[in-house]
Amino acid sequence: MNQAGVTLERIRMGGTKGMTHRLVWMSTLGVDMMDKGAITPDKNDAFWSKMNNYIEEWGPGTSGRILSWQEGDTKKTPSVHIWDLKVKDQNQFKEGHDNIVKSFKDEFAGRVVGFGSYDIARPNGASHWLAVSGKDRNDHLMLYDKLQKSSKFIKLMQERGAVENVRDYDVEILRRKQ
Repeated sequence: MNQAGVTLERIRMGGTKGMTHRLVWMSTLGVDMMDKGAITPDKNDAFWSKMNNYIEEWGPGTSGRILSWQEGDTKKTPSVHIWDLKVKDQNQFKEGHDNIVKSFKDEFAGRVVGFGSYDIARPNGASHWLAVSGKDRNDHLMLYDKLQKSSKFIKLMQERGAVENVRDYDVEILRRKQ
């Protein structure tokens, strides 16, 4: 893989249409995910044919860009809370988001923290997504409790600008290949 990765996730809470798992394909914009000729068309067809034996029904797909990313240890923090959002001003939100991650670097240490756009097939009209990893659901709740007790955090949240939470859900990273 060229500057790319694939993640298999179990959808734990908040999934849609009975979906239980999802595949997330990530690659650097403008770079082919795989070298040309790395997989022959026959092997590609065989792979997807076998994959379809395990899929009852494919769920919806989306495409977008990662606008801000802090890598973390997904072995230690495999639980990911994801919010689908309608963001009024992407640049203002990104600046506010980055300020939050920077200001609370100790709280976010070791966690994946990402913000990105939905550019194609926006789920329920969401324009963006936000993701934070943790050890488990309890770890997430303890993080939120700590952050929400901080007046600095509340102020920084407001500085992100107008945002509407469309939905949220959590997933568990089962396998990640980069």
